[in-house]
Amino acid sequence: MPVLKVIHEEACYFSGEGKYHDSAAAESVVSYILNPEKTRNNFIGGRGVNVSQPAYEMNRLTEDFDKESGIRVRHMILSFSPQEERRLGNTRYDVAVMLDRIAQYAISYYAGEYQIVYAVHEDTRHLHIHMVMNVVNCRTGKKYDGRKQDYYAFQSFLN
Repeated sequence: MPVLKVIHEEACYFSGEGKYHDSAAAESVVSYILNPEKTRNNFIGGRGVNVSQPAYEMNRLTEDFDKESGIRVRHMILSFSPQEERRLGNTRYDVAVMLDRIAQYAISYYAGEYQIVYAVHEDTRHLHIHMVMNVVNCRTGKKYDGRKQDYYAFQSFLN
């Protein structure tokens, strides 16, 4: 069963802000996940954003709804065991193709409500998927509340 991890940091002792609270949050994490050195075969995609400028579009939506305080993005990683990777394909490329399909399915869970972008990272021994979601709902302007029920529902959807 794949492992879903949500990346977050507690508030900094000095500034009171966490890693994904500042105005550069979308740009820094999206730049990281879309780094061409990590995504050699360009298995990237998104919903509700143009993947050539997802951070810009996420920031614009956040500004339009005046939701520029607090957490800006949700960063998730979906990883697979070596045994699961072997079941997905015979070569690293085959596995990456399957992870791209899984990523497209995974982001469909939040599509229509939140802007989200993904990338399959191929620069490590084990391939994995990064997803970055704008926490501002593109329809209502309300912020994603990040409740455990949603985490478990998303995990169930992925399974």
